[in-house]
Amino acid sequence: MNRIQHIENEISELRNQLRNHKLYENLKNVDDINELGEPKSHFEMYLDAMRQAKANTTEINKFINLLESDNTVEYSLNEINIDKRVADFVTFSFSIIETNKAHLVASAFTFGREDVIPDMFIEILKNADSENKSYSKLTYYLERHIELDGDEHGPLSLKMISELCGNDDHKWSETLEVAKQSLEKRISLWDTISDLIQKEKTAYNDVYSTLRDTMSPHSERYLQK
Repeated sequence: MNRIQHIENEISELRNQLRNHKLYENLKNVDDINELGEPKSHFEMYLDAMRQAKANTTEINKFINLLESDNTVEYSLNEINIDKRVADFVTFSFSIIETNKAHLVASAFTFGREDVIPDMFIEILKNADSENKSYSKLTYYLERHIELDGDEHGPLSLKMISELCGNDDHKWSETLEVAKQSLEKRISLWDTISDLIQKEKTAYNDVYSTLRDTMSPHSERYLQK
């Protein structure tokens, strides 16, 4: 059994716990479909969006291949070229899954994802060029998350936590701690993305300035185009 199958089995065990709660069916039955109406997970849609935008998928593909070769998440992350803060975020996510505690997974899912992502994606779309078709798949992906997480998944996940914890003070305490950790990891991930974008912008501007300084006025007009 390779590592991905192991992870899927752990997630399956958690689903079995959640099936005892009526809200699970409401969450489970929301289909994931791409802009063509084809069944796809959000992860697959995001990869498609990356390819359309000509983003580099080398490291994520390598990560998946390492997992399929029965390597651990920790080992696989160490074998790819990503920022440590991104690796920390992924490691934390899987550490919560491995607790095999449904209320902790629900906490990370709700407070580190469903409750914060819609507002962020709304702001991204506000500042995006809606007429640019070169990243139409990403636009759909963001809109799909806003629709599901904001209108359906978010409210339902809060109710699910309430049912999972019930009157158990210990579960509520654990849920609060994981919620805080999830938000801290999410903030660190966003800070990392911002840092990397700024780094890329600086590198691009440096190259542009160097080219502009070495070109004739006539050639510079082509560069500006």
